[in-house]
Amino acid sequence: MSPSLLILLALGLALVGWLTARGRAVAFAGGGIRPHSLPNYHGAYVALWILVPAMIFAAVWAGISPRLVTQQVLASPAAASLPAFGMER
Repeated sequence: MSPSLLILLALGLALVGWLTARGRAVAFAGGGIRPHSLPNYHGAYVALWILVPAMIFAAVWAGISPRLVTQQVLASPAAASLPAFGMER
């Protein structure tokens, strides 16, 4: 999975989380109880809790995945017959 696709997915999930949390905060405020902060802040809080871990995962995955793929390819039986030097492969 490409990092750009992961980022777009995380942004979409954060947007859904923001809209949901903001809507729930507005509904809560409509019940006559005054919340301690604005509904947009509740939405931003939820969006950050969705977006930050996803971005950390995307950054770590972007660094690890090329090495994992190379190791898996070189471990295959077909790769055993290839020359050891990288440029001759």
